Amino acid sequence: MGGEGRDLGFGYLPSSFARVVDLAQLFVCAALSRFRAAGEGTAFREGRTSAGGGRDGGRATGHEGELPTSQGLAVADLTAGNGWDTLFLARAVGEGGRVWAFDLQEEAIRRTEARLREAGLLGRVTLLRADHAELARHVRGPLHAAMMNLGYLPGGDRSKTTRPPSTLRAVEEALRLLVPGGILTVVAYPGHAGGDEEAEALLALARRTPPHRARVVRSEVLGTKTRAPFLLVWEAV
Repeated sequence: MGGEGRDLGFGYLPSSFARVVDLAQLFVCAALSRFRAAGEGTAFREGRTSAGGGRDGGRATGHEGELPTSQGLAVADLTAGNGWDTLFLARAVGEGGRVWAFDLQEEAIRRTEARLREAGLLGRVTLLRADHAELARHVRGPLHAAMMNLGYLPGGDRSKTTRPPSTLRAVEEALRLLVPGGILTVVAYPGHAGGDEEAEALLALARRTPPHRARVVRSEVLGTKTRAPFLLVWEAV
């Protein structure tokens, strides 16, 4: 991987990786700032989850069962991984906000939980060991933003990676839940095993997204020596 790098908590990342991750967070920040300025929150509830629920078991951590209805920003991290995007979202929603974070790997849930606990923000997040394609099963009501950072768990088993069928369904589910002006960011990584297929499937989905449903933006770093990751952003209409 070419280019200088820096540590974002994912380990050592080339600058092309770091920039698209940063850009995804900037898009989400801008959207949430607009909602906050307009005084738009939402009354949200989550579905009940318990050990053994969901495709690979659904565990709610931080809050079990239904949340009391409250006003605030509602967001989802559909690939919790090492917990950095989840932590970013927990800070971004502020008090009264709610984050749902999904990952199929128990190790990812443990790492994310530890990061949130250390930051004192676990109470804002529901951690779910569940397939992100089952988003609508666990989250009822609208979302203001959702994030996906695809590929494998950094520092984990590289054979366990996101797959096109589940990824595409998760994107569709998120788009159905986004309020007008809501943002979905997806960072895709061509170049690793399965990454090219997933990236092409996402681009095809982006191209066929009806303009009356969402606007789609693609951003990437050009001139890299290897196939660089790219960012897709859907803004619900």
